[in-house]
Amino acid sequence: MGAKIAFQVHHEVDSPSNPGQKCCLTDSLDKFTTFDGLFDEILENIKDPLLPTENWLVKEVVITDEGPEEFAVKVIHDARKLATFGWGKEDGSDRVRSWVKVRHNRAKREIITEEYWEDGRMEIRCFTKFLSDPLRVEFWGEHCSGERRCGQIYARIVKYQFLMPSLKKLVCRKVPVKLGTPSIDDRGGTSVISEALDDYTSYIGLMNLLQEALKSPAEKANLPVTEINDHEFELKTPGPPKKFPAPGEEIERDILTWLYKFDADNGQINAVVSVGNELLHTSWIRVHRDPLRLEHWIEQGGKRLAGRCETFMLQEIIDSIVRKAEGLDGWFF
Repeated sequence: MGAKIAFQVHHEVDSPSNPGQKCCLTDSLDKFTTFDGLFDEILENIKDPLLPTENWLVKEVVITDEGPEEFAVKVIHDARKLATFGWGKEDGSDRVRSWVKVRHNRAKREIITEEYWEDGRMEIRCFTKFLSDPLRVEFWGEHCSGERRCGQIYARIVKYQFLMPSLKKLVCRKVPVKLGTPSIDDRGGTSVISEALDDYTSYIGLMNLLQEALKSPAEKANLPVTEINDHEFELKTPGPPKKFPAPGEEIERDILTWLYKFDADNGQINAVVSVGNELLHTSWIRVHRDPLRLEHWIEQGGKRLAGRCETFMLQEIIDSIVRKAEGLDGWFF
């Protein structure tokens, strides 16, 4: 599926832009993308910072424009949802999981982020430089303690949280999905929508493959899948940890229940997701014809969401379909 993405992010190496200092520094990225493409994609990742499955806890993501080249992003976890998973605060209030202020300058080829504690104290200021000839990314953080940070942990964060997701989207996706797109049915709100799949499968093949893909997480975790009838099934999947594990302690997770309903005639799949007796959200997938596309969103707390988490889920399904069509993951149809 396109070029293989292989590169290193070296830690504690000499800084090209700050002689005498250390930094994290990538290998050349020229064969994967351009500066403008990578710069834009990393900014999009910063604006939508939710991790896969984090939407179970989210109350809202607040993005505030503070100037032509400045914005702030705050991720707030809902007190009730935190309590459901045993992560609630003693005072029962919401939790600010992430609060980042961003300044970016394309002409200077740099992004500067400031990460704040919930009480407004700055924890760390991070610098990302996009070097040229060859295209490389340089990164370091200046902690409030005065320590310059560019060790192995930061190298892994830069690579796996920002660079790899960005490059996969830019390089590897033969059928990409787009977030924040107006709903195809014109019902209002936005969705995550794929490009056309007609070259890879048929409508019936896609409906069948969706059932297989949606059951896969439970089967991989050796958790039950219960066939209720020809159009409904229920499955269990691992949820968030019940608590922060101590060093060496096995992680104990809550178990989520997904009740799926398939309507092949109308191209609609929905799932009611819960933990215990607590509703988390309702998930929707629509299959559209002419061209053959998938549309996805969730409804949670009266809000319609179609962000990074939903994009991740739909892209995984799309990638599986393409792999099977190309004979890379076994033939399905």
